[in-house]
Amino acid sequence: MKLFSSQLGLNVHLAGIRHFGLDEAKTINTLFSLPYQHVRIPIPLDEIASKKGVWDFSKRDWLIEQAIKHKKTIHLQTGAKTIGWPEVWLPTWLLEKHSYLGKAHAKIDQHQQVQEFILEAIEKIAKKYLSLENIQSIQLENEAFCKRLSVSNYRYISFAFHKKELTVLQKHNPKNVLVLQNLPLNHPLDLAEALSYVIKTSDIVGLNIYNQHIPYEIFQKLNNLYLSTVTSALKPLTALKQKQIYVTEIQTGAWLTGNNTPIKPFSEKIFEKTLRQYFSLGTDIIFLWDMEQLVWSDQARLQKLKHLVA
Repeated sequence: MKLFSSQLGLNVHLAGIRHFGLDEAKTINTLFSLPYQHVRIPIPLDEIASKKGVWDFSKRDWLIEQAIKHKKTIHLQTGAKTIGWPEVWLPTWLLEKHSYLGKAHAKIDQHQQVQEFILEAIEKIAKKYLSLENIQSIQLENEAFCKRLSVSNYRYISFAFHKKELTVLQKHNPKNVLVLQNLPLNHPLDLAEALSYVIKTSDIVGLNIYNQHIPYEIFQKLNNLYLSTVTSALKPLTALKQKQIYVTEIQTGAWLTGNNTPIKPFSEKIFEKTLRQYFSLGTDIIFLWDMEQLVWSDQARLQKLKHLVA
């Protein structure tokens, strides 16, 4: 299977790099040297505002500089919910003041002060980065509306607050950088309302595909049928409204426990089949997830993925 560089991207997860004990600079250079055109870079709010009233973008400035140096097209992702466990990345001082933020099933934006902090962060991020030449899209919140994701402790953002986030963003978007919002397709009960909202408010519909850890073959087959049915139905809907479709996350490594033990062996067959399936359905870009795990544990497979590009 051979693809064009412009069809592939990778997710950049510095917390994941640190988790595996890897050198950040060397790992970023390794990943950005792969022949994929696109990089998805999160801006977690706990990092840029670790101290109340003090904003520090130095780590993300460096990361964006590295992407520009490697001539990558950049896709930003920010908000209270950014990529990677624990999914909600808010500073300690805010979590301590509003203890509900750490509780299961919490509506993250229920307190005015929390809203004000998130909106201020989005305004600063938009002003700082959206005029850069290499920025193609920005996503506000990751899997924002799903109330059934255990990995995020079932915490979510309301549609009403997300509209406020979009309003702030567009006030500081002089180049009309494309707005992306994504959905975890594994949770059909949250899909209909969220999908309707995303199509109305976004330029790009993003899909997160996690199909490696389903326990039994029959469930795997049913899940694959569900995923392909939804995506097939989505393509004409997005085409009519001139939307793009990205797969914002697809697993490239096994789902691990906290001590880095695979919950289930990774299936190369499922991975390759999923790639073929989504490109055949007209997906514009697929972003690979968990590439730092391969830098840590499987250099041979990392080289194999390099040769996905024609």
